[in-house]
Amino acid sequence: MDIEIREMDEATYAGVDHAGPYAGIGEAFGRLMQLAGPAGLVHGPPETFGIYYDDPRATPEDQLRSRACLVVPPGTEVDPASGLVVGMRAGGAYAVATHRGSYAHLAAAWAWFVDEWMPGHGHTINLELPCFERYLNDPGHTPDEELLTELCEPVTG
Repeated sequence: MDIEIREMDEATYAGVDHAGPYAGIGEAFGRLMQLAGPAGLVHGPPETFGIYYDDPRATPEDQLRSRACLVVPPGTEVDPASGLVVGMRAGGAYAVATHRGSYAHLAAAWAWFVDEWMPGHGHTINLELPCFERYLNDPGHTPDEELLTELCEPVTG
């Protein structure tokens, strides 16, 4: 994996919450796209990311919290009854690892990134912010072995 420390800009998003195993967030992305299209939030290829709030090694799988997100213009509003929420992804310093391959291998990529690379390179996770994944191509039109995902872990210092 290619890894770098990068300043990330904050981003306004519309999202759909997901509870349960992180591998099931695809269902939330399906709901997100079903809701975002009719709401007029999709303009061209969407910029999507998933926010992951809990450590899967310390939180029971059925209690994991995540959010499927679509970047939208600042000031976007949605009908609260729509099932969409609007929020802001924090900007700042992130360690960013680019993973190439199937989403099925993301858990192993995260484990190596957080447990081996981060401490081996002197970086400390900023526990005040959640980590997120940026999905750089469309899984509906990209073979699994060519999927590109940025693993973004907030860092201090």
